Formats: sequence, C-alpha cells, structure tokens
Amino acid sequence: MEIIAFIILILLSQLGYSIGAVAKAGKSAELKPQIIDLLLLLAIWASGIYFGLTINFSNWFMILIWLCLGIITGVVAVLPRKLNTKTVPQKAIGTVENKDNKSMNLFKRLWNNYKEFMTRVGRFQTAVSLAFFFFIVATPIALAVKMTSDPLGLKYHDNKTQWLDRIETKADLEQSKRQF
Repeated sequence: MEIIAFIILILLSQLGYSIGAVAKAGKSAELKPQIIDLLLLLAIWASGIYFGLTINFSNWFMILIWLCLGIITGVVAVLPRKLNTKTVPQKAIGTVENKDNKSMNLFKRLWNNYKEFMTRVGRFQTAVSLAFFFFIVATPIALAVKMTSDPLGLKYHDNKTQWLDRIETKADLEQSKRQF
C-alpha cells in the first residue's frame, strides 16, 4: 500500500506543480517547461519520498501537503520568467465557441473555463512527462549504445590499414538467382 501512496504522491505533486505554473502564467501566455521545472519536480518528489519514509504522517494528509507544495512551487517557479504572451486562438485551446457568451448560464461558463484551464495544464504536464522520459529513459540508452557500438567500423583495428577484408563468394547460377 505504501508504494501506491508514493505513486499517488508523485503524480499529484506533478499535477499541483502544473496547476500552479499554468495558473500563474495566465490565459494568454505560452508556457513551456524548462530544466528548472524538471529539477524542482525532482526535488519535490525526493523530499516527499524522504519525509514519507522518515515521518509518520497519514498517507492522505501527506499527499494533500505535497499537492499544495507543488502548487506553491509552480507559482514561484514561473514568477521570474518572461513569458511569450501571444494571443492564442480560442479553437486551439479547446474552448467551445459561443457567440452569445453572456447568455450562457453560470455553470456552463465555469465548465468551459475549467476545460480551457485543464487543457493548458494537460499540455504542460505532457511536455514535462515527455522531458522526463527523454532524460531518464532515452538518453541513458542512447549513451550506452553510442559507447558500445561501432556501426561504421571506425574504431581502430589491429590491422596496419583500415581496409576490410573482402569475403570471397562463388559466382554461380544459384547465387545469381538468389539476388532478390
């Protein structure tokens, strides 16, 4: 059960960070994750796991604390940034077009604003998750392949020359038929 609580803590602290960052950026800003976002999320996760192992909080209370900590950290992380405030078309954000916005009832407007906000949060979270995947999974695999392989045969050989020995093949009719 403790592993599930840590997974929930990690996911909800990432959600809190994304909500705080997107809320601070505002509607018209295009927010893209930076290296500092990844480092801050790693620090939040590490501290959450550390405190979860050392202090006997209730799991749900601790998850709520780290959700709030993620929101606060997200807001603080976006404060010093100069954001690109270009006008984003409403269709691209995912809102429902309605020419008669004043005639919509309160719940409909709240629902549309919620959908727009969560679409921006989802975009930010997707970019953060893909960045983590790239740095944690793809980069180490690429480095390991780069260090261990030599697909072009460029590494130094014991031969005096870099020429490769040609494999002699017997030229006959059967060999010619198997070309395809």
